Amino acid sequence: MAEQAPRISAAPATRLPLPNELQEEIFDLLDTADLAKAAAACTSFRKIIVAPSFLRRLLRRLPPPRLLGFLEDEGHSTPCLHSFHHNSAPVARFVAGAADFALSFLPDHPNLWRIRDASDGRILLSHASRRPWDLVVCDPLHRSYVRVPQIPDHVAAGTRRPRLSWYAFLVPAGGEEEPPLQVVWMMHQGGEIIVFAFSSSTGEWRGVQFSDWHRDSNAHLSLSYRHYAHGCFYWTFWRLDTALMLDMREMNFSIFQLPRVSQGPRSVVVEHGEGNLGWLHLGYNGILLYSRTWQGNGVGAAADWNLTRAIPLPDDSLKYKIVGAADGYLLLQAFPKHFSPQQTPQARYFTLKLETLLIEELFVSLNKGVRNTHLYVNFPPPLALPSI
Repeated sequence: MAEQAPRISAAPATRLPLPNELQEEIFDLLDTADLAKAAAACTSFRKIIVAPSFLRRLLRRLPPPRLLGFLEDEGHSTPCLHSFHHNSAPVARFVAGAADFALSFLPDHPNLWRIRDASDGRILLSHASRRPWDLVVCDPLHRSYVRVPQIPDHVAAGTRRPRLSWYAFLVPAGGEEEPPLQVVWMMHQGGEIIVFAFSSSTGEWRGVQFSDWHRDSNAHLSLSYRHYAHGCFYWTFWRLDTALMLDMREMNFSIFQLPRVSQGPRSVVVEHGEGNLGWLHLGYNGILLYSRTWQGNGVGAAADWNLTRAIPLPDDSLKYKIVGAADGYLLLQAFPKHFSPQQTPQARYFTLKLETLLIEELFVSLNKGVRNTHLYVNFPPPLALPSI
């Protein structure tokens, strides 16, 4: 009987991991819908896809605008992102699939955090059961957050614990690719407005107070309704043609002259091209655009404003309201002017892109009006604080 040759067991196959560079080349071939599925399927895939270097390449091949949706804030609950069915819908679907808008990565329960502002893809939140300056800034796409350092006692000296009239918001990046994180905390105290501002570039808080705004007995200032343009925040006075301006570079307040049209929540200060300031007023028949040369000190009179354009509204049967303005867009909410008591009117939403002044309808599946909205635009820059 012939002797059988001994069997040699095959060595187990060794699975060599693909280098990240090769995986990036493969992901470059996918559309945004498949990228969202890959990011949701595997943690290692998601880390590659949401890395700043890959997102920059993705942005270069996606058409603008990159308005991804708006965040609805209903008090002490996690924010809800409403995506749009329009020309940036593929990007919005990618972000909705890859990001965690339930904010499950936050410390404590997500429902204990309340959204205060959103800008450049970042979200600012305050804790519901702690001190009002207990703030975090989070990045839903990268599922990360940083705590904003507490305001030091020597900076906050002399301020009392606020009750209701305090506000926290982010300073927009202004086109910088990797901007510092800047947070503003603002409150009323008697007749004074007190502001503290934090920047991650210095790791320090600065403070400023202002008390000259209430000299006019008709002055009513709503700090919850603010605008941002050319490095400054603006708050308008109801029934007056002036605004309170906070220059974030110089960290000082001044009174700013506006056009002589009715003020309030139907108007907004915007950037209108290089070196110009714009004032958009929502009238009954359209949106009026006033413009003037930008002067950082706010010097000027109402006569310096010129009516440059009247923008017609898309549907005369609707009643419009400005419900958001950020990152180069104006968000309009509209309801039918006439409807029967048995009907539930459906809210419709439009954006005005400030660069082109074009109005576009956003087909949102939302059968109600929303009060607190924050536009969500672009991918967030890296989120990190320096060691302090």
